Amino acid sequence: MKNEKGRKPREIELTLEKWNETKRIIREVVKKKLDAAKKLIESDKEVSAGLYIYAIEEFGKLLLLDNSRLQDGKGKLNYRDEFVSHEVKFGKAFDYLQEHDYNNCIVLNDKGDFSPESFS
Repeated sequence: MKNEKGRKPREIELTLEKWNETKRIIREVVKKKLDAAKKLIESDKEVSAGLYIYAIEEFGKLLLLDNSRLQDGKGKLNYRDEFVSHEVKFGKAFDYLQEHDYNNCIVLNDKGDFSPESFS
């Protein structure tokens, strides 16, 4: 998504319907990526870890939507600095999982880095 100057907009506004639809789609993406990561873990741990990291980042995107401002039936998102930032999304998800004591989640590290040794 880019504005008339070819740049990512700082903020976007979604209708409540689009906001809910986007959340639904992201939930599906997270589930599909986690399911695929589970299936691949025996045959290719690195690909599995990549899918897992992708799912965690998408979960962070879902958290950003959950925390976005809703006003007059519309949701406002900090698009450029948060919604498309890999670091912000991964950080949100990582913090959430740590704060809510999801011990069954594999934590690679707080930057989303991977090494085969940390995923075995």
